[in-house]
Amino acid sequence: MEATTTEFSVFGKWFLKLADMVPMVRRPDLEQELAETKTRLDWQKKRTERFRDRYDALEQRCAAVSDEASALRSRLYAAEQQAGACKGALQAFCGLAQTAEELKRIYGTVSPFLDDGGINLFHAAQEITGFQPYEAFPYEDACGCFEFLDGFELLRYLKASEFGAVAWKPVPGTDCKEAVLREVDESTPAYREFERQLYIRVLERLGLRAAAPVRQG
Repeated sequence: MEATTTEFSVFGKWFLKLADMVPMVRRPDLEQELAETKTRLDWQKKRTERFRDRYDALEQRCAAVSDEASALRSRLYAAEQQAGACKGALQAFCGLAQTAEELKRIYGTVSPFLDDGGINLFHAAQEITGFQPYEAFPYEDACGCFEFLDGFELLRYLKASEFGAVAWKPVPGTDCKEAVLREVDESTPAYREFERQLYIRVLERLGLRAAAPVRQG
């Protein structure tokens, strides 16, 4: 029994010594892991601070943009009020204008802002005459000549067709004829009345003149 107790005591002492040695063996690894964790925490802290600084800068920028947007809305509202007043005055003035010269001058003033390419002017002329480019100039239409023309250039073809200012020349090797536009005589009563109706109609399309009431037949 005594021998067994002695052996157990010796074994116990060795076990306790071994238990004391294990932390000593693992401590360098723990210290290294702790140092690495601390490094990562420091890096994460710096990164968080950078994000916070960026967030604060963006928040300040958003506030500035919001203030600028509010100022722009105020300016836009004021501009809309002024534009409405100007449009009302212009509508009244357009209603008084009757001659082709007056109406043309009004259109020339507003067209850079309201009809830059003259497409409304051309469509107004179409409404009066019923002109269609593909019917009046089939060869030019087949060649795609009208695809890239603005309203003012299309109006030249319309006027030439309506007032007989077109010469035709054969296209070599085909049965087609090509149009040669000539100057329109703008001094005739028919042309002057057309021009007057044209500018009345285009100002109506632009909302600057009340449309004439339709007569019931």
